Amino acid sequence: MKKIGYIILLSIVFIVDLLGVYFDKIGVRIYSKPLLIPIIALIYYQLNKTESLSNNKLFLTGLFFSFLGDVFLLKDSGFLYGLASFLLAHIFYIICFYRIKSPRFSLVKLLPIAIYLATFISLFWSHLGDIKIPVIVYASAISVMLYFSLGLKNKYIKFGALFFVISDTILAHSIFFEYNVYKGLAVMITYIIAQVCLVYGVYKISKTPKYLNT
Repeated sequence: MKKIGYIILLSIVFIVDLLGVYFDKIGVRIYSKPLLIPIIALIYYQLNKTESLSNNKLFLTGLFFSFLGDVFLLKDSGFLYGLASFLLAHIFYIICFYRIKSPRFSLVKLLPIAIYLATFISLFWSHLGDIKIPVIVYASAISVMLYFSLGLKNKYIKFGALFFVISDTILAHSIFFEYNVYKGLAVMITYIIAQVCLVYGVYKISKTPKYLNT
């Protein structure tokens, strides 16, 4: 299948998944949601299949753990497994970004992320119960991922990391405060935007001469 075919397939599955969210059809979502990341990974592979970059393996591994996270989060009982899976995904994304370019310290970039993290912890702290440490570790990891992304000269990676943070913040609010269908839709829309932006950003940056032989 050509790249355009996978893009059309992704669009169809994504729309089906959003309909599953809107109409609260878990019977639909157990099929649609787990398909999203594999299709995105296939698009990335189609874009980069002529290259044998080590970063490709790192990034695809990150996508694999994102897929696992999607599957686990389909059930409330799988929350911690989903959290652990996405934590590993972000670790692989961080390593991938670091290999592209190790970030220089920037207070201008670090300060707003630190404020976000502190606000997140203070807002959710009393609602986390026995899972305070796992959630804080995860929130710290995604904040580090965002910081590393800001050190790259690629707007797609930056947007992808930012949308990931937005998606996870909405998800956390819907889990620990109150869920409604519009939050559910917002979570999935921002999440898929995030993953697609990261895929395209890593693809674009891997095509620059500096990284063709890494």
